[in-house]
Amino acid sequence: MTDVLRRPIRYTRPSEQSYLAALAEQGAPQDYIDVQKMIYRVVRLNISAFPNHAVQKLTGRPATRFDQFVDDYRDVWS
Repeated sequence: MTDVLRRPIRYTRPSEQSYLAALAEQGAPQDYIDVQKMIYRVVRLNISAFPNHAVQKLTGRPATRFDQFVDDYRDVWS
């Protein structure tokens, strides 16, 4: 996003415990917190970085790269 938008984008990398505690403090329901815990772990283990061809199988077209997605919707990020 930094390269496409030409402005710094920073990710603070909260710990799992502090992230989930913040969700609870904001009143998130437990089932939502449980899903976020799973997503947090998938991202931390870098599992989401593996290629996934499901979009192409379903649509017949390759998935949009993230940098292209950011560029296509750059007005949303401002």
